[in-house]
Amino acid sequence: MLTAGDEGRELTLADFFNPGQYWEEDRYDIADRKDVPGIATTVDSCYASSADELELRLGNNFSQLTFSVGQANDSLSSDQSITVEVLGNEAQREILSVPFNEITEFDIPVEGVNALKIRLLLDDKVADCGGSVIGVLVDPVLS
Repeated sequence: MLTAGDEGRELTLADFFNPGQYWEEDRYDIADRKDVPGIATTVDSCYASSADELELRLGNNFSQLTFSVGQANDSLSSDQSITVEVLGNEAQREILSVPFNEITEFDIPVEGVNALKIRLLLDDKVADCGGSVIGVLVDPVLS
């Protein structure tokens, strides 16, 4: 679990609660940014039940989470968007679609949140939803 001492530093994969085996930390080229450190996974499902998920156990210790999401430039598909859904204590806090060649910033209020989930899946509103992209989480910081 994260504590108040973790405030202000960039989070790593090790800070997330029991991340799945398909998440990895590396450096990625995303849109016009090169060699960006990030936490990534291959996103290849259009269904919420198969979303790739990261969880933070916050212990009600923080007020904001900021991070960005983009697709790695070497993703197999360039015509898909990623739906990013953020849940705090199982209630939706934010949901946005992130197209290829864009980096979207998130600023999520987390006051009173113990368990926060970030879910990635292909945007099922895109025609011919399918394929495979590398979703990258960049610069996650709690305050």
